This record gives sequence, C-alpha cells and structure tokens, in this order.
Amino acid sequence: MADGADDPTEPKNLDDFPGEDDGTWRYWFEKNIILWVAKDPYGFLYTVFLFLTPLFIISAILSYILMKDIDKKEKEKKRKAKREANIARARGRSSKKTD
Repeated sequence: MADGADDPTEPKNLDDFPGEDDGTWRYWFEKNIILWVAKDPYGFLYTVFLFLTPLFIISAILSYILMKDIDKKEKEKKRKAKREANIARARGRSSKKTD
C-alpha cells in the first residue's frame, strides 16, 4: 500500500492459518489453495480456466459424437419399423390374394 501499512487480510505468519494440521496432504493443499486465491484471485481464475478449457472442448466433441450416434440409431430404428410394416402389409395382401 502507498502508506506502508500491511494488508490486514494477509496472514502475518503461515502458521496463523485456521484449522488443525493433521499431517495430511489435504490440510497442506487447502492451506496453499486458499492463500493462493487470497493473494492472486485473477491468476487463480486464469489457471482454472486454462485447465478447464480443454475439458470443455473434449466434452463438446464427445456430446456431438453421442448426438450423431443417437440420431443414427433412431433413423435405423424408424427404417426397420417402416420395413417391418411394409413387409407385414405385403404379407397381408399376398395372403388375401391366395385365398
């Protein structure tokens, strides 16, 4: 800051982080993520979007492929139903003619 005062939101010591250190990776991870977000929120958001963008693109591609596959199966099902109806109709006509 311009007046030389410390930022009141910044912890004075990393040991002042709330919570109990149980010696697991989870505490360390949460502490570092929270401190990172507090110190550099735009950098954090940039990094999150940087990592999520390829996943969104992959998701869109797979959704498109799934949509095309579902459409193809529906068309095939309609075609088979129409074919079966035509066969049944043709058999119905042929059986009447033979009587």
